[in-house]
Amino acid sequence: MGIIKSFLQKFLLLGLLVSGMSVLAQPTIKKSSRIEVIGGKKFYMHKVEKGETLYSIGKTYDVTGNEIVVENPEVIDGLKPGQTIRVPVKEEVKKDPFFFKGPFHVVKKGDTVYSLTKLYNTTLEELVKLNPELKDNALKLGQILKLPANTPNGQVATPVKNDSVTVLTKPVVKDTVDLRVAFLLPFFTAMNEDEKEYKNVNDQAVICPKSQIGVSFYEGAMIAIDSLRRQGFHATIHSYDSENDSARIENIIRKPEMKEMDLIIGPLYTSNFKRVSDFAKKNHIPLVSPFSQVNKILLGNPYIYKATASIITQVEELARYVSEKGSGKTIVLLNSDNAREKALYDVFKNRYKSFQGSDSLVELSFKKAGTGAIDQLLSKGKKVWLVALSNDQVFVTDLVNKLYGMKSDNLRLFGLESWTGFESLEPEYLMKLHVSLTVPQYLDLESDTARQFIVSYRSKYKTDPDKFALHGFDVTYYFLQRLKEQGRNFAEGDLAEKQGLQTGFNFVRTAVESGFENKFTNILEYKDYRLEKIN
Repeated sequence: MGIIKSFLQKFLLLGLLVSGMSVLAQPTIKKSSRIEVIGGKKFYMHKVEKGETLYSIGKTYDVTGNEIVVENPEVIDGLKPGQTIRVPVKEEVKKDPFFFKGPFHVVKKGDTVYSLTKLYNTTLEELVKLNPELKDNALKLGQILKLPANTPNGQVATPVKNDSVTVLTKPVVKDTVDLRVAFLLPFFTAMNEDEKEYKNVNDQAVICPKSQIGVSFYEGAMIAIDSLRRQGFHATIHSYDSENDSARIENIIRKPEMKEMDLIIGPLYTSNFKRVSDFAKKNHIPLVSPFSQVNKILLGNPYIYKATASIITQVEELARYVSEKGSGKTIVLLNSDNAREKALYDVFKNRYKSFQGSDSLVELSFKKAGTGAIDQLLSKGKKVWLVALSNDQVFVTDLVNKLYGMKSDNLRLFGLESWTGFESLEPEYLMKLHVSLTVPQYLDLESDTARQFIVSYRSKYKTDPDKFALHGFDVTYYFLQRLKEQGRNFAEGDLAEKQGLQTGFNFVRTAVESGFENKFTNILEYKDYRLEKIN
């Protein structure tokens, strides 16, 4: 069970907040009475006893495991009995300053106590009387200071009616040090707590397979956060195990801290996304859907960002590429006669026609016409580009095999991302036919950035990254960089095209009052037994 314990400890160390998770009984922890001031901050000096965990220590002192790790980086390798760690002293919760109905000031960059006394024609003594925390003469960005009554120029809280209760609005003041980001990912932590050990093909113990996507995505995200922190970005990261459970999702979004988030990434399952979408819209929080290709989730919610291009968008990009590069070629649309795929063929035809200004496509039913019509075109010396928009493995395999049997160098075949998972397709056939696919994500293993990431990932996690880890890095880096540079309302700023490790970003609002779709996709061709980008 060693690898299971390692998995659980790993996410507790990273501050994983698991809503509704059953927790094993923890030993009673005695709160330390020893407090020391280090670097201007107060800490409890806690001596670790056998059986104590970050979770149990954090509960005792009312802090998160992540806060403990920040102050004690060495505990990332595990707690050791007898070890003394620093636990931040939780500041006394102060009364909400907005119950103070007088004027106030929100501290911004460049403010000093002296400049404020001059601005508001008051004295240090008067400010300290209203704001005792100023005794050490220190200001913090976003801090709200009460001002003496009738102070000119001071901001005034605006009363707002909320049902029958009068409340005071809270100004949104955010600096990067105040940012909060939530990850809602399917870790399925509980499935790794029982006595069952999961095995890989080499009979080695591994985490539950259902946990793999969430864990990999999160690992990639953590490397992105580490990279941004080295660039001066600071944020509080909250991580929740959403599993694939609507009840867990409900418990998570009811947590009081969720309303304070500046960005939510996840959940990954579309079935649970709607509830979080409604919550994000109500609280004006940007929400990222990392993997979903369904554009329906964007309707009516301007705060959603879908990070993966829909199949419709991918087909439109394929139509653009074929239109631009297919000059002088005969373009043949090979219909699969599958009613469920008709919409894709219609999208390609309409998009191709919009680029060409005319409908110059040749349409064939492959099941009815076979290769005869294609052979006639080739016999006339024409170069033929075939487009087959089918996800049916049997149909695609039969098509590729028969086209390869024609032994022509003037054929080229275009298809969909799903083909990469069809093991029945022979690599030699794919290269001979110059098979090209539309694919949302692509990793260039020859790039320096890809190599650097792989080295970092191997060093940290002792294994190679999969596509989910790469996507976790790209999505997290892109959106946290937007937060760092532009704040929560980054949609009003620069959403220009950016390239990540394997995912490019080109967000476009899909409709008025609806969300953003990442329109970026790749056209890849089989060459030398691998896929290479050609667009």
